[in-house]
Amino acid sequence: MQQQAIETTQSNENPRLARLRVLHTSRLAFEAETRALKQRLRSTWQEPMADAQRRLHQLRHSLTEIYCVLALTRGRAHRRHEPQAWQGTREEGTFQPLSYARRITARLAPELLSEVQS
Repeated sequence: MQQQAIETTQSNENPRLARLRVLHTSRLAFEAETRALKQRLRSTWQEPMADAQRRLHQLRHSLTEIYCVLALTRGRAHRRHEPQAWQGTREEGTFQPLSYARRITARLAPELLSEVQS
């Protein structure tokens, strides 16, 4: 009975809030995994750590994207400077932090973008 109440509550939830909840849950999980990997990488290496370093890089990149989306929902930009791997074209000109955040939001959480653009 309690499980049905939870499912009913979640199905009536605003899609924007549900997406934000998923992003925050992912953020917390990625942050915890990042801390564990950093602790492992700081100790004396007794095994090849290339896979751990690659995973840490992937996690940090994913976290940065989540931070960009969450900041955009508040009308701010998480990245103020051009990322090292920014693939901007000459036509785009200089790096635009809000434009960059909108592209990431369009890819990760398009339902949040419509409310942010107003």
